[in-house]
Amino acid sequence: MVIYMKSVYLLLTCSTTSMSRLIRLVTSEQYTHVSVGLNPELFPLYSFARRFSYFPFPAGLVEERLERGYWERYPQTPCLLLECRVSNQAYTRILFRIRRMMRKSKKYKYSILGVLFCFFNWELSRKRRYFCSQFVGELLQKSGSTQLPKPSSLMHPVDFTRMSSVSPLYRGTVAGLLHWVRSQNMLRKG
Repeated sequence: MVIYMKSVYLLLTCSTTSMSRLIRLVTSEQYTHVSVGLNPELFPLYSFARRFSYFPFPAGLVEERLERGYWERYPQTPCLLLECRVSNQAYTRILFRIRRMMRKSKKYKYSILGVLFCFFNWELSRKRRYFCSQFVGELLQKSGSTQLPKPSSLMHPVDFTRMSSVSPLYRGTVAGLLHWVRSQNMLRKG
């Protein structure tokens, strides 16, 4: 029996926002944010973050783009791109879940309380409330694609690097990643 595989892309970043600086101060981890993409062009990426690039609130489920918003203003943001290989069925489940959530994106809120509970290693799941790594972890977990190293509500961005189902594709800056993605797309179209 042949199991076809697709890729889901995880982008870990560490920005200069006050929330990111606070998370880094408390955790001492290299990356403080994670987004998920469903294609090698990384267009768009999905995560729980600020809705407007200049203001931390409101925050919730958003589409992120490498060439716009926060990353356009701060292209030297450090990043790590991971590829997570999943079955076709898992990929379809992830795709449909994101589409369903995006249709009602305004109902989803950023979970500051969830971040606080995560810091103390206490599990907390609330309806329509997520922080970035909880959202990505739950997407992967509920799709049946991979085993998480811990419950999704306790996931930190760096925990995704410790999963056996992921491999690093790019490490550098967001500006460098945008150039790398474009060059990879040119090679694919070749």
